[in-house]
Formats: sequence, C-alpha cells, structure tokens
Amino acid sequence: MISNVIMSYRRMAEVTDEIDGVRTTVALQLRHDPGRDPWYPISFRAQYPGAHFSRRFYWSAYGPWTLPPDRALALLNEAERGGMLSEDYSIRFDDHRPEAERFVVSSALDRAERLRHLEEITCAQGEPNWGADPFFVVSMEDGRPWRAVMLVSEDRTLMTFRVTTDDAPRPAVKDMGRGGRRRLYNIMPDISPETVRRFRTDLETVLAAPEGTERLRD
Repeated sequence: MISNVIMSYRRMAEVTDEIDGVRTTVALQLRHDPGRDPWYPISFRAQYPGAHFSRRFYWSAYGPWTLPPDRALALLNEAERGGMLSEDYSIRFDDHRPEAERFVVSSALDRAERLRHLEEITCAQGEPNWGADPFFVVSMEDGRPWRAVMLVSEDRTLMTFRVTTDDAPRPAVKDMGRGGRRRLYNIMPDISPETVRRFRTDLETVLAAPEGTERLRD
C-alpha cells in the first residue's frame, strides 16, 4: 500500500479554456513525491466560478469530472503545439517504469472483451450516460497498479480522463461497486506525457470517424 503522502508541484506550462463556466486547465508540471525523483506529469484541473482553488476530487456529489470531447481535443492540440507533450518529458517519467506501456483500445476488442474492460474502468452507479458502446483507451503495464483511462461516450458528446488502481491510500480511492479489486483513484488525474500523446491521437481519430466506424491500432 502506498503511504498517504503529500506531493508538491511546480507548473512548467499550461493551456486553459472556460467550459460551461469552469476554467479547465491542462498543465505540464514538475511533480515531487517524497522518496522518489521528480517527474513530469500532464495534470488535468478544473476551477469552478468563485472558487479560489482547483477541484481536488475527481468524483463529486454530482458524479465524475467530464468535458466535451471537441473542447478536450482543442486543449490537447494546443498543448502539443506548445511542446508540453514532448518526448523530452516522457524520458524522465519513464525512469520510473520497469515495464513497457501498452494500450487497450475498445475498437480493437470483441464485444465480450469490451464489456469486461468497461466494467474495470466505470462505476456501477453514478456514471453519466456513456451509452451502450463507448470508446475507451486504457494504458496498462504488467505488474503495475495504475491505469490511465480515456473514456468517450457513444454519442461523442461527453468524455473524461481518469485513473484506476488496485493499490492506493484508502481516502484517495472510490469503490467502483462491482466487487473487483480495481478502484477509482479519486484525485484529479496526473498522466504521463507519453500516454496523453496517445490519447490525443486516438481522440482525434475517433472524432473524425463516422460514429461506430473507427478502427484504431491495438
């Protein structure tokens, strides 16, 4: 079990957009965790009108943090143009990775596999309407507890980025209500630039494709 420690950040660059009155930020940060070398995540943050600080918890009384896919893609495109997704930042993050990253893409799976993975990345109750066949990409490493997720509704009107884990401080996780080991990491996500680059590419492809016809690499 990971100890319940406080991390600190130094913001290197950011792109922002106001979406439905919420200041939404994609930031490249230098993150310091006690007991390990600093590393560079891409952080997703949201600040509500009148609030002095960004939203801390991913899941609130109203459900998970979401945003429109087209606005998310615009932010990620701007981040890429600004060099925030550069491989230079992934190198430092990769120092902490003993295994190569692989991606599970819903459009490359048969129906049974899609349903199995969907149950591992969604909660049994309180989720928005993702539809019967949403698009998702899951970043996985064998033997590692953390999985970054991009989830897009079937009608392409809603999406989210989230992290699931089977090893996290109890106050920082939400039970997914499905009886499995995996739980939702209930802090606004920090995701590696390498993974966000992949998410950006797949999001661009799926939004450009006629609904239900996308075919992405596995």
